[in-house]
Amino acid sequence: MKSYMKQNQIASETQVKTFAVGDMKVRVSGKGYPLVLLHGFTTTSEFWREQVEEFSALYQVIRPNLPGHSISPAPKNRNYTIDAFVEDLEQIFEHFSLGRAALVGLSMGGIIAQKFAFKNPQLLDALVLVDTKAHNVGEEVRADNVLL
Repeated sequence: MKSYMKQNQIASETQVKTFAVGDMKVRVSGKGYPLVLLHGFTTTSEFWREQVEEFSALYQVIRPNLPGHSISPAPKNRNYTIDAFVEDLEQIFEHFSLGRAALVGLSMGGIIAQKFAFKNPQLLDALVLVDTKAHNVGEEVRADNVLL
């Protein structure tokens, strides 16, 4: 019980700010070396909420909500492709003046992270891929197949 109380106490002490970057709302907490966490298809930046406290003690944790996900707008006049999300990620690096960072991608976020790494290797010190694959998602992973 003490461990749980201590964790919740720490959680309330971490300040999370939300920034608008292009078509995204980006959550930022902590200070130090940048750690960018990309969520997967149909999830949000809150997927990483259990890691935020621990990581924010040592890193600047940057968690975008990709366009059309969670609190980010879903403009009808934009593309929702992996390549478009790579461009969104480039906007984050520019907006926060990230010289180099560690990039973590989950599922679709991992596919975005890989394409970003190939296109912008000079911006990354580390690439962490979680439950992803090395190529685009297939026909079976369309919104109308996973959303009711």
